[in-house]
Amino acid sequence: MARSNKEVRVGRASNRVAHTLLAWMIVAMASGCGGREGETDAKTRNIPDRHAAISANHISDIFTLEREVVLSDSVFIAHYAYLDVDAEGDFLLTDIIGKQVILFSRDGDHKATLSTEPCNPDFPWSPWQARFKPNGNIIVNSSQWGYEFANNGTCIGELSDAFEFPESMGFDDKGNIYGFYVHGQQDKGYHIRKMNAKGQPMNSFGFDDMYFWYTLRYNPVPDIVVKNGYVYHAQIFNPGINRYNEKGQFINHIARSPDYYRALKLDDSEFSDDNDSGLASMKYHGRFSVTRSLWLLNDETLMISYDNEYNRKNKINALNGLGFMDLKGNDIINKDILTHISFITAKDGYAYSFFDSTNTGKGLAAGPPSLKIYRYLHASQ
Repeated sequence: MARSNKEVRVGRASNRVAHTLLAWMIVAMASGCGGREGETDAKTRNIPDRHAAISANHISDIFTLEREVVLSDSVFIAHYAYLDVDAEGDFLLTDIIGKQVILFSRDGDHKATLSTEPCNPDFPWSPWQARFKPNGNIIVNSSQWGYEFANNGTCIGELSDAFEFPESMGFDDKGNIYGFYVHGQQDKGYHIRKMNAKGQPMNSFGFDDMYFWYTLRYNPVPDIVVKNGYVYHAQIFNPGINRYNEKGQFINHIARSPDYYRALKLDDSEFSDDNDSGLASMKYHGRFSVTRSLWLLNDETLMISYDNEYNRKNKINALNGLGFMDLKGNDIINKDILTHISFITAKDGYAYSFFDSTNTGKGLAAGPPSLKIYRYLHASQ
């Protein structure tokens, strides 16, 4: 009976995913179209134009290219959405458009394409994000459901029927799941939900209504980092990170605002239920910075990735900003870092990016990507 109740909602969830993806693509295509050259957005923080003086060369002081892996072409990849890496160096890739989760060896060989067929034949498989748990198993959220797989890709079974579709996930050392929700189901506004290893809710925290509708237009959203009893989550529209304890109690807001970071400031009317947030997204995209990702680079270092799409209008190639903090929020590298490298994940002292020389530029891959692996050099000020 519980499954039938969820089946009533799956069409809505699938439509939401499709709508969000379509909006994401529209927003990407619309970047650079809002406003004349030199025009200043009155609702955007006005900062000095120091972009040209910020060098992208600092990246070589932080990372060195360790190796490059070409993923097997035995499976077609439509879209490189999420990447995770396990302790053995195997790669887990989520292809949202192709509706598949693919497991590759550390050398790029195809090991398995995950399937729920052994657990639940004919399940409508629409994976959104796949992540390795601390024990090496794999959690995949698909539509309204979650599934667990062994680290070789074998289906173990469905999570609790109470598990609901998070935009991104994180795990603590006990295997508890932390999901980031923007749609909220019963709760308007985005929030973090703590669940046990089977996906049963334990508590929710970090509620914020202000950016609810607007957040729907940005995917992927930053993952949740859980370390040493603290939960870290990046705010999409400013460079800061909220820190909570594992009970969900707010501890503090840690942040350093880079000089290049152009923060979005909108009044509440922009996020009303009656407002078309899609039009708002197209209007403001490309004119401010977005905190795109948060990763635990190593046991002591948080790595933050910022998107600075507006730089493209100024013909600056370095669109991606980086920040590095310790777990208390202190700067590790007290420099503004801009780079052309678009990192997709960071873990265990390494950062990863995709490079596809055959990409058509239309959003879909035309061949197997090359995965570049950068080693963190423990740079200091």
